[in-house]
Amino acid sequence: MRNPRLLAAAAARPGLTGVHITPSPWATPPNHKWYYPAYAACVEHQLPLLAYVGMPGPLWPMDPNNPAHLEEVALAFPDLRIIAHHIGDPWVDIAIRLAARHPNFYICTSAWSPKAYPRALLDFLKGGWHGTRGCDKVVFASDFPLLDMQRSVRDLRQLELSPEQHRRFAYENARQLFWRQDAS
Repeated sequence: MRNPRLLAAAAARPGLTGVHITPSPWATPPNHKWYYPAYAACVEHQLPLLAYVGMPGPLWPMDPNNPAHLEEVALAFPDLRIIAHHIGDPWVDIAIRLAARHPNFYICTSAWSPKAYPRALLDFLKGGWHGTRGCDKVVFASDFPLLDMQRSVRDLRQLELSPEQHRRFAYENARQLFWRQDAS
């Protein structure tokens, strides 16, 4: 119960916009019950969860970062905003299906240059999947200073998206996910 208490104390101060977990170093996938008290605290304090998905850079086990583990979390905590960041490669298709399937599940492009986005993600951004508007479910991020911000934004503007899709992807989704309703 230490994590929910820490989250409650941090949420009482200005500036906290979300909670980040990195499952691989601990070999503990995000659907492990150890995380559940923290997820409940995130819901209580209106904090989104950012979960590292995809192949980790360091030599940590890959499987804990498989986005498929987050489906159980999305089902157990329908009010928890889940943001799968780093796209989820090599499981991009799974991340896209979860974003299309669950209203509370999103994908973040951190650590990926727009020039390197997988085709499946670009197709999802442009048209969605099974009635879901992909541009409403993906959040742009550069992972600065890993990627140069100016280059990332320039490359973002080159994507073949409508003005509305660009606005949703580059700004509006992040504003909606990270702006706490109780903050003034």
